[in-house]
Amino acid sequence: MLMNLQAVKSQLLNAENNGINFDKEKVKLLNLRRDCLTKARKFLGEDMDYHILNYCIKDINDDTVDFYDVMPLREYIKNTLGKGYFLSIVDLEGDLRFDIEHGLLLYFKALKEKHKNVNKALGLLYVFAAIGIGNELKVLKKTTVKGKLYPKYGNLGVLFRWEKCPYVTRKYMMHMDNNEGYKLYYLEPSNLHQIAFLICTGMSFEEAKAFINNRTEGIFCEYLPLDIENKLTEMVLTDGLAAIQGIFSTKLQELEIEMKALPSYNKDKSNIYDTLMRTHTMNILGIFVNNLVSEIEGNSALVPSDIIINHITPSRVGIKIKDYLTIEDVLPTMHKYFKPLEELTVDNLVFGDLL
Repeated sequence: MLMNLQAVKSQLLNAENNGINFDKEKVKLLNLRRDCLTKARKFLGEDMDYHILNYCIKDINDDTVDFYDVMPLREYIKNTLGKGYFLSIVDLEGDLRFDIEHGLLLYFKALKEKHKNVNKALGLLYVFAAIGIGNELKVLKKTTVKGKLYPKYGNLGVLFRWEKCPYVTRKYMMHMDNNEGYKLYYLEPSNLHQIAFLICTGMSFEEAKAFINNRTEGIFCEYLPLDIENKLTEMVLTDGLAAIQGIFSTKLQELEIEMKALPSYNKDKSNIYDTLMRTHTMNILGIFVNNLVSEIEGNSALVPSDIIINHITPSRVGIKIKDYLTIEDVLPTMHKYFKPLEELTVDNLVFGDLL
């Protein structure tokens, strides 16, 4: 396990030392907030003006939108979907969270329950996405220095979170690099977060994988499809415990008691994901990273600019390869684990493919 963890931490150190490219000009051209709001209007109709935009602060220069008064929105959600839907969109303090993850929790709950106003929930998802991505890009732009971000990961990846700008681990960050002349790919082991949780419950890796392979619904939030839940697991287990309605609710409570008994427990910072699960995700990913680095270094036909590891998270590694090369040529063995990066579209972003 130590060797695998070290492989991931080595890539973290590269990001800290060399920085992560972030092209501000691309952000100006994307108009993601505008496109999200345009989609939202399609599903919300006149409600978009009367219940949403009338209570928003829109900063056109920073391409952001936020609410100066959330009470009308709370009332709108309660009247349109029902009071029970608040659990999907509040944090542990009961405050509304405006981001893609909580919008997805709201929408898929309505979809699973066949709510008569499921289209309104879809419109609200796009509103939440507009606010969330606007705020994320604003922080990223403000943190960028001469086209680069220099993350500082806690204890070289034990926490794997840069408090000043946590969005550097978003998959869409791969699009924000200078990618002219390159093709983009990523490796992301399937259902990695859920498997890591099941390992924490005492299952072996093989048992956890078999358990997941026999399910279609989420294990924390049973109203979520399995793939969507995997994308949201980190948020759900760090900030959204109120949303949990699944077969492992009791086990989560037991793990929380176990976590609080640890000498390292900090009531303000500790959570189940960081404290118990992250080491498992990094260990599993580290197996792939080790093999990836070995294959690159063992290919004497390559020059350093032919393939670049340009993205690393606890569950994903991203690469870019010169246009004139094929991934099969560059990675004869490892290519089968990589997928081409999805296009940067509103729907790919909103439905979690680029989170």
